[in-house]
Amino acid sequence: MVDSGALRVLVANNYPLEPGIEGAMLGTYPRAHVWGVDALARDGFEVVLASGGAQGRWLPVHDWLTPLTQRFVWRIGDIEQELFVMSRARRTTIVYAADQVSLRGLSLLRAAHLFPAPIVTVVHHPIELTQTNRSVVNGIDIALCLSRRVRGQLIRDFGRPPSTTLFAPWGPDLSAPIYSARAERFVVSTGKTQRDIDTLLSAVATAEYPVRVHSRIPRGSPGANTEIITPPASSPVGQVDFVEVMDDLRDAAVVAIPIANTDTVVGLTELNDALALGKPVVMTKNEFIDVDIE
Repeated sequence: MVDSGALRVLVANNYPLEPGIEGAMLGTYPRAHVWGVDALARDGFEVVLASGGAQGRWLPVHDWLTPLTQRFVWRIGDIEQELFVMSRARRTTIVYAADQVSLRGLSLLRAAHLFPAPIVTVVHHPIELTQTNRSVVNGIDIALCLSRRVRGQLIRDFGRPPSTTLFAPWGPDLSAPIYSARAERFVVSTGKTQRDIDTLLSAVATAEYPVRVHSRIPRGSPGANTEIITPPASSPVGQVDFVEVMDDLRDAAVVAIPIANTDTVVGLTELNDALALGKPVVMTKNEFIDVDIE
């Protein structure tokens, strides 16, 4: 039995987790998006978040680390978070990456036996088979895969042991107050990643029912009954308003999830929210989604 009180867990992620953990505790943010970090803390582990680096942990060097990370993150990870983790990692430490990119560099070091702490990584998407990626994947001690198909790819293409390559289905906390359905006002599409918005708009162009579509970028004039919601100019590029999104999902009659790329795990977040709210779903078929939509 592991004595959780003796273990420190260093957590990395591709967005800061502190606001999400606070929101999950208040019931205003989906608990799934904090990736079990709150549960680790409740179970007695000492949890240290590296994902807050941009908020000042490495303030003296943050200004020049940020552009380096933006340029090299897909090769060697988030340099700022990796420095933070390296300075604190010991053999009695577990390193937990809630995304598969932020700690790529440390996984490379781990594969070369140059990093002491075991690394647990949530693998969201399939990984291209390259020599560098082979080293990255071999440097992960435990891989938690959101999709059975991704798990199979890591075992088949990278030769990972099935015992340390686990299927970890990702779903919503059904008890969260945020999942309280209301009216059935319109067809709604709220997703932001690799969405086939053009096909959706074409399909509803002559619809007699109201449609509301959230889009990262402005679109052309839709049908008379279709409204396009885009982020305000003052928000970060591509960011959608989460409160507005959840309000629309609560009021949805149908949730539409049109996907442009079905060769990866896309649409799972919106599907989780729709199912938690008990909403009907129309979704592009995607073999990486382990739910029988029909």
